[in-house]
Amino acid sequence: VCDYAPMQDFTDLGLSLAVARAFAALGFEAPTEIQSLAIPAIMARRDAYVSSATGTGKTFAYLAPIISSLDLGSRSLQAVVVTPTHDLAAQIERETARLAEAAGLEVRMTSALGSIPLKRQLERLAEKPHVLVGSAGRIRDLALGGHIDLSACAWAVLDEADRLFENEAIDITSELLSALPGTCCRLLVSASLPNRTVE
Repeated sequence: VCDYAPMQDFTDLGLSLAVARAFAALGFEAPTEIQSLAIPAIMARRDAYVSSATGTGKTFAYLAPIISSLDLGSRSLQAVVVTPTHDLAAQIERETARLAEAAGLEVRMTSALGSIPLKRQLERLAEKPHVLVGSAGRIRDLALGGHIDLSACAWAVLDEADRLFENEAIDITSELLSALPGTCCRLLVSASLPNRTVE
């Protein structure tokens, strides 16, 4: 009964019952402002800029609708989360596991980082993850090398998007975006989004 009110708040945003229950189980009393704004848009498969201060719940603002919408019976890659650093990729992988576990959902995920030897990377990909988290360069290389199939990818998240569009990274990021299917929902996430990044 105590969990009902927060759970109701999250189901009102369109999230699945399992993910709404996960928020309540993790102790969230209500969606944050950015979650209230972003979750319905992402559930509707709309491209979005997700920008708010650090610590306001941006990661769960995109992970919750993605996890709510995954086809867990499929062996297709359905979401990629691109980050500029290995530390951020590891953090997002942990948060994905935490939310999925609290929801009681068996979400397969793996990381794709330049520091992982290719043979080991391909072994992980053989498990057919639903979600792939990693660096733009490694995900692009795996896609162009035919090691991952992005044709069923429904969401592409660029976390810390401002850094992924800096001069030294913009070509790689652009190539990765070009490799995504036209139906893929693109999400730019950052504490601050400069005008040049939005453009």
